[in-house]
Amino acid sequence: MKFDKTLLKRDDKAIQKILFDSKGEINISSPLYIIFPERFIVSNLAKITSEIEISGAVLVMNDKHIYTVITLPNLLSFSPSSIESIDVEDKPHMILEFLGHKFINSTKVLDSDSIPVQIIDEFFIQNNCPFYLSSTDLIGLLSKIPLTTTSHVIFDNIVIELLISLVVKTKDGKKARDILSKEEMASISKTSISGISNVASFTNNISRIGGSYFNDGLTYGLDDNDSESTELDDIYRK
Repeated sequence: MKFDKTLLKRDDKAIQKILFDSKGEINISSPLYIIFPERFIVSNLAKITSEIEISGAVLVMNDKHIYTVITLPNLLSFSPSSIESIDVEDKPHMILEFLGHKFINSTKVLDSDSIPVQIIDEFFIQNNCPFYLSSTDLIGLLSKIPLTTTSHVIFDNIVIELLISLVVKTKDGKKARDILSKEEMASISKTSISGISNVASFTNNISRIGGSYFNDGLTYGLDDNDSESTELDDIYRK
């Protein structure tokens, strides 16, 4: 299909109605499409070999550009009918087409000790957050790290709120939480994501210092434990 970013309209419930569990996998009742940055492959957030595995930070839409976002800091296995490379905002993206019934190959997701680190590094530090992720989606990703992975930074609500306040800006670069309502903060049309290491965008020295040293602090805060599987049933709809 021909993708047009200007036509996107978010409706989580509409897409959820198309998804259903079937014998340990997630199937669909009508065609769907997945879009994610091609950079995911370089940063190990996606693996396209004989199997296609992508971290749960992707846009899922129907042929009318109605979409939702999966927020899960784990790799999911997909079986698309076709794969195509497209440009979105002058950046290469992949679009996966699902015409059959199978969508996600298994409701069990493998705990990866590197995916949470890569997500935080790409989205929060390196300023490579996908265009479709809102502040609410970022909160969802962070809050599920301790639930679905064994290698993680110990997040609580205060830490999550702090990170979101540092990276979510208005379109003109101002601090979003000082200007926008909670509903507006969750709108990708009103906000943008500025990476923490991009200290030039910050308006005060405390934020600049925090941005400069955040990556070091993250490294020391990580736990490294054995991998284990997590049930997807109660996660992918949250």
